[in-house]
Amino acid sequence: MQLTARELASIRADFNRKLTDTCYIYEPPDPNTATRTSSGFVARGYPGAWTSVIGSVAIVAAGTGYTAGDLVTLDGGDGLARASILTVDVDGVVLTISLVGTGSGYSMSTYDAVGGSGSGLTISVGPKPFPCRVDEIERFITEQLGPSVVQAVSRYELSFEWDAPVKPTSRIKIASSGNPELVGVSFDVMEAAQQTTEVLHSAICTLTQATSANP
Repeated sequence: MQLTARELASIRADFNRKLTDTCYIYEPPDPNTATRTSSGFVARGYPGAWTSVIGSVAIVAAGTGYTAGDLVTLDGGDGLARASILTVDVDGVVLTISLVGTGSGYSMSTYDAVGGSGSGLTISVGPKPFPCRVDEIERFITEQLGPSVVQAVSRYELSFEWDAPVKPTSRIKIASSGNPELVGVSFDVMEAAQQTTEVLHSAICTLTQATSANP
């Protein structure tokens, strides 16, 4: 049976309400040379060159000579990320800005602002959080590491909105979760079992970690 656009929108909205966690979605600068681990687990730290969808901007150096309403471009990525200058002081020093175009191919770093009526403005960018849900579906012990510590392998199902920009090369970093132990943990999607439908995108990822034998 073919769903109507209204029915599909209702199903998506109902599913999206279950996405109570948030995550950042990163892509490697070169998918062919991205560092991976056999278990799918990666360290909490992030290589600076990995890129993500921009979700926030902040002033690093305020520059001078700008006018409220100026649009500036971030000098990097695909050249399409832009910020609007909202307020300035009497010397044109930038006080507040807002993101107006996210572009693509930007690492989470600091960029020179190009354009506008002033000079010297630099802007840092942060990743956009995406709704997700992280569910542990299996856990088993693989090695005794000490009297009260074991190595455990867990398999998680990560669910996203159907149009989330998740690719086979993506690295998912959990930003917030009902399980505090997962906040800051990263998952590689490479070679994970994935499913994409008109309602959801999901991936099964593996995490290897040391844990207390008697929690």
